[in-house]
Amino acid sequence: MRLFPVAALCCLALACGHGSRVRPTPRDQVAVEAELGGPLVKVAGMVIPVPLTAVGASYGIADRFDVSAHLHPTQALFGVGGLDVGSNFLAIEPDGAVPALNLTGRLYGFTDFKTGFSPFLEAGATASYRIANRFSPFLNVSTLVQTNAAPLLAVGVGSEVRVGMSAVQAELRWFSPNRNTTYNAAEWQSVGQQGALGILVGGRVNFGGTP
Repeated sequence: MRLFPVAALCCLALACGHGSRVRPTPRDQVAVEAELGGPLVKVAGMVIPVPLTAVGASYGIADRFDVSAHLHPTQALFGVGGLDVGSNFLAIEPDGAVPALNLTGRLYGFTDFKTGFSPFLEAGATASYRIANRFSPFLNVSTLVQTNAAPLLAVGVGSEVRVGMSAVQAELRWFSPNRNTTYNAAEWQSVGQQGALGILVGGRVNFGGTP
């Protein structure tokens, strides 16, 4: 693709729109999910997060494994179709001081329906604790693999709060901390001119099974 709108470029370059996942969807449950957020950028004197979105669902096919699919509505507003499919795998169960470790993989596909199709592969690991069976503070590290450039990195910290069969989440993420953004066209809010800080929020409601 030759020309993408700003919002689509942000998503493709930084893997925005999705927050970190602390656990897979439980076996035989369906989770309906919505997420919003992206890197912080200065526009007309105001600092705002790029409003990238993802909506979709996941299904628990085993005790520690799920599959998911999501659409990207913000990009659709600019004529760019976006879809991702993926899964979560709970590689390590929490045990005392040892945190849970959830592994996430996603394959993205974007098209402007005119000039082609661009695939991207994301892989991430999220370590978390569960406190009082409701609060889950976490640390995430992820990478986005591109077909025509070096992989992009991101690190994030946040917390999920569960209420029955629902959960809400907030995360502060540092996108591309290994890349200098001094001369970028957009004025990203960075740390020492490296990468871009961002905010992500999301929620989900589970159906079926037990909490």
